[in-house]
Amino acid sequence: MILDRQALWVKILGRGDQIVHIVYALDRLASGGAQRQAVELAVHLVQAQGLRVTVVAYQAPNFFERRLSDAGIRVVQFQKRGKLDPAFPVRLRRWLRANAVDVIHAFLLGPIVWNYAALQSIPSRSRPVLVPAERNAISGLPRLEVRIKKFIFRRSRRVTANSQTAADEIHRDLGVPVDRIAYIPNAIDVAEWDQAATRESPIPLEAGCFHIALLGRIAPQKNHQLVLEALSELGPERIKNWRVWFVGDDRRHAKLAAQICEEIAKRNLRGIVSVLPPTQDVAAFVSRLDGLLLPSLWEGFPNAVLEAMTLRVPVIASPVGEVVNILEAGESGILLERGSPAELAHAMRQLEEMSESSRARMGAYARATVESRYGIVAVTREYLDLYRSLVNQEDPSEL
Repeated sequence: MILDRQALWVKILGRGDQIVHIVYALDRLASGGAQRQAVELAVHLVQAQGLRVTVVAYQAPNFFERRLSDAGIRVVQFQKRGKLDPAFPVRLRRWLRANAVDVIHAFLLGPIVWNYAALQSIPSRSRPVLVPAERNAISGLPRLEVRIKKFIFRRSRRVTANSQTAADEIHRDLGVPVDRIAYIPNAIDVAEWDQAATRESPIPLEAGCFHIALLGRIAPQKNHQLVLEALSELGPERIKNWRVWFVGDDRRHAKLAAQICEEIAKRNLRGIVSVLPPTQDVAAFVSRLDGLLLPSLWEGFPNAVLEAMTLRVPVIASPVGEVVNILEAGESGILLERGSPAELAHAMRQLEEMSESSRARMGAYARATVESRYGIVAVTREYLDLYRSLVNQEDPSEL
């Protein structure tokens, strides 16, 4: 079965003989969307054969290490000596040179900065190609991060963006030429998610209740507060049979997580709203939900929306980032316009009151959208073509 699948990938994508070694650089293999996409790309590029892929992370935890290990992908962890480690780029540079790396695809700010620093003392003819990946809307980033990215992106041969919004902002606000920006959307392996959805849900869901979830790290961007305000608008009697799940990593914003838990208690929402850590079995949980929430203030390309649509689960989302291109209002989900508690309350009530057949139609439309535009085969081919074009470019120091 594995050999058959690999043979299919070879037929679709080619062997990739012109590429020796690709590195995916991440701060840590946590449960975030950027990490999930990097991991899935790595796995599927290996299945295409002819490609050597290594994932480099700088911190624990290694949420996806098992997934990578099962695919035969090496995970290298570099420990930084404190938050600022001047010798870290030197150690990283030695490893890059010793391992004959061709392309470094760096996700998130830390890996982008560290790899850029590491490459500066490598001669241009033997220097790996650094490809920074922007996974968010530039307009939502802190000012210092924008300045750093502007400096590095303008000196990079190519920058990838997973949303058209981010691609446009990289050109307009950071001054990166359009021909150096590659817009490639997130992807999902539909067959794998279907299979994963058949497992037992890691979070038991009470029968006879309306279950809806917000999946994503605890952070101001994700706007958990709006959900709590909307639930208060609906009132205790209206939501007594509702179960609302906040599932995500809370370590980077522990103070905010504590405030959310206090707010749940203050609004008498205990028993209705639960805050839980991330789970490996996302598909098994999401497939059993009645709906998914994404009330974010800004986004790039939210994986949670793509995953829910794949599993035929209706989505209620803010019109942020790539959401406006993924989700068709009234067909595959509900788009919020104003982002007010009253509007979100109305949308959740509308979804709960929807008939089973209407929800099924919405889910089927969402699934068809994913299959036609966001399949892993087509997206992986775009990345493979990008890497090949960069490796084969004659003058790597042209910038």
